[in-house]
Amino acid sequence: MPETFYANKVAEAYFAKEYGLHLQPRSDGEELAEPFLKLLEQPKYADKDVVRIAFAADKGYSEDWANAKFLFERVQEVLRERILSKQPFVCRLVGLDELIVHDDGVYIPNEIFHKEDRIDILYRLHPLELLMDDESEDGYPVGLKLMELANFGAVDLVNPVKSIVLQNKALLALAWYLYQHRLFWTPQEEELLAAHLTPTYLDSKPLAGQRYIKKPIFGREGAGIAIVEPDGATSYEAEECDDCDLIYQQFVPSADVQQETDNGEVTGKYTYSCFVINGKASETFVRLQPGEITGVEAYFVPVLDEI
Repeated sequence: MPETFYANKVAEAYFAKEYGLHLQPRSDGEELAEPFLKLLEQPKYADKDVVRIAFAADKGYSEDWANAKFLFERVQEVLRERILSKQPFVCRLVGLDELIVHDDGVYIPNEIFHKEDRIDILYRLHPLELLMDDESEDGYPVGLKLMELANFGAVDLVNPVKSIVLQNKALLALAWYLYQHRLFWTPQEEELLAAHLTPTYLDSKPLAGQRYIKKPIFGREGAGIAIVEPDGATSYEAEECDDCDLIYQQFVPSADVQQETDNGEVTGKYTYSCFVINGKASETFVRLQPGEITGVEAYFVPVLDEI
């Protein structure tokens, strides 16, 4: 998030001034507050003295903590501009280990008054497939309980529990199956799928004799990905992912590009990502990876659009 909604703005200002370019203005991340604004419109918050919003991430993982901190600061700023007079609220940035899950709700410690404050809205930068296995030291299933509380409306999650459906890469195999058998999509949607989705399966047999890629359905940052050659040999394999279900996709090579970096010129491949916020496409994020698979050490590449 900081690279997409802050660093791209810095790059925009620099190149516009340095080279006199006329650029399409980049977003400064104001739309990141939209899911929170939508939740605050719910009738249950209309008469509350104060709505408590927490942003939680692992303090020991610097990337996650920086993302959560950026979101916390940007959302808090937007909410203050738009709703403070109508709906009092408090935002807190906390570590995941500070969350306290009880049978009736989610709490965080209030050191000033030596009590626990109940959270109304929680943004947690922690994958749901890991959260469901989280337990306290005494064996209490805090992850499952938190999701149960969310499902029953005791706390609002951003992103909600149902978002795990879209995180699951098996959805790509389902989309391809429905496309192959003409079972669901409109002709326009089939045209888009044919152009943009590589053949994807839950079994490697349909891709036998071809170069294909296998990846875990809940993988991230290149972990657990392997490239399989037509003879069955593996030409690239990241660290293994234990107990992961896989999808198998026809391999489509990406073009090599030369990119100037702070380590000199690098040859690699671009990976494009797009934030979707509150159901709407937002900003683009581009990474450069020297190698076939984009991993955690990929370079951030600023994105600029000339008018």
